[in-house]
Amino acid sequence: MSKKILYITTTSIFPLNSGDRLLTWGILKRMSLNNRVHLLNFKNERIYSNDEMGALNSIFEKVSLYSMSKPSIVKTMLYSFQLLPFMIAKRSDFNNSRLTKMIIKEGSYDVVIWDHLRSTSFFVKNRFCNVLFEHNNEYKIVSNMLSTEENFLKKMALSIQSWFMKNYLKKIHALMDKVLYVSSYD
Repeated sequence: MSKKILYITTTSIFPLNSGDRLLTWGILKRMSLNNRVHLLNFKNERIYSNDEMGALNSIFEKVSLYSMSKPSIVKTMLYSFQLLPFMIAKRSDFNNSRLTKMIIKEGSYDVVIWDHLRSTSFFVKNRFCNVLFEHNNEYKIVSNMLSTEENFLKKMALSIQSWFMKNYLKKIHALMDKVLYVSSYD
């Protein structure tokens, strides 16, 4: 049975020049075979070419592209005071959260897929089934950086980020109906 899916990603899909992009593109193409998918793509890179837009429009029911605002030190610090890890704080943006909320509210989706932890910087509570597709174990990455860092100040900053990340993951996972991991390491 066909489902109506909103797929939210902050990854620029094109050019297909990295494992992350190839994985996302492959998942989206397969998902679109038997479902009606609305792609909500917040991107921070170049504009897609006409051919790339043609490829997107040929497989998705709807494509919504928006630019992410450039991270600023001031904005990142303000969001960090909300105890957000750096990778989320630098992407958090009130306007993009409001836009996401509007798109979710207007749609009648069976599933909302949040592609990678980064996309949850725009998370809004909703009545649909929410799935987080995890590409990386961000907590493990920060913890590994912490364990190998020798500079005291950097170690302190990574220790704080590790704590923020652990708490953020606990909070965001509780809001999801399902969390899917790319691999057992994630």
